Amino acid sequence: MTTITDNDNAYDVVTFGETMLRLSPPGYQKLDQAQSVDIHVGGSESNVAVGLSRLGLRTAWFSALTDNGLGRYIEAKIAAQDVDTSHVIWMQSGRVGTYWIEQAVPPRSPKVIYDRSYTAISQIEPEHLPDALFQPGRAHLLHVSGITPALSPSAAETTLVAVERAKAAGWKISFDINYRARLWDAPSARRWCEQLMRHADVIFSPFRDVQHLFADDVPAAQTASKTLSQFHARYPGAVLIFTVGSDGAIACDTDGQQVSASGHDATPWDRIGAGDAFVAAVLSQIVSSWKAGQSLDLQKALRWGNAAAALKYTIPGDFPLISAEEVETLAEESAKRQIDR
Repeated sequence: MTTITDNDNAYDVVTFGETMLRLSPPGYQKLDQAQSVDIHVGGSESNVAVGLSRLGLRTAWFSALTDNGLGRYIEAKIAAQDVDTSHVIWMQSGRVGTYWIEQAVPPRSPKVIYDRSYTAISQIEPEHLPDALFQPGRAHLLHVSGITPALSPSAAETTLVAVERAKAAGWKISFDINYRARLWDAPSARRWCEQLMRHADVIFSPFRDVQHLFADDVPAAQTASKTLSQFHARYPGAVLIFTVGSDGAIACDTDGQQVSASGHDATPWDRIGAGDAFVAAVLSQIVSSWKAGQSLDLQKALRWGNAAAALKYTIPGDFPLISAEEVETLAEESAKRQIDR
């Protein structure tokens, strides 16, 4: 059991990573017919920070943003969700990343176009990290993902240094593999992810990413449960959490005990950000347990994660605009279904 002392000046969770502008035609229009676009702000780590804030935790998000109207727009939208953005690194060079998404319903598939080269965060260096933030007692946990180190060699090095500095300050580390094949190849992703996973106290991943990145070690037919046992032997100090699509999620605690929770049926109005909503809800339970000095109810954490992901499916945009009350209600319905069976 991990006990974290409280501090009025501390954050529960700090997240670090790229956030972009998302542009999409209204409804299910195709890009080549659109006369206007809807604008949202989105990035995995800022989505997690927003979700955690919505669930009642004290959060901060930092990144490198271009010091212009677009960068300020992104920062303001995140700050509006009660996320501290005071540690953002403002860059005079580089640009704000964007991505375009064309929503669709079957049989047509959604399409995504990324435009994220030469962004401000791709130019970040370890010396840009805010010294005032990485101090003992300033935060309980740092959350990062495998997206940021994929952006550039300097972003990869900065992510690792941020994790090392957080650990040295006594923080816990959460890492989401979050593999993006469009950003880097599998061997490079595995090499950097393994470095970060060695520092992590909580590790998240879609099981499909584990199967892809660790294909040499994980036979194609091997179950998620067997793979969790394998990874527990490799990272015994970490809580391990795999999402398994519509089947929900499965996890392993530091004692090697496994639990699972089934998913929910949901109308997928907007799938983007559902995985981040899952991470936020699970972390809310983990960090709250640590702060209270209580044993972690990992199955409850998974139910919260699955409920948050299902709710996010129904919400346009990247942010998980959820509440603790609606997540808890849906999670309790899931628990009741399991008892009834």
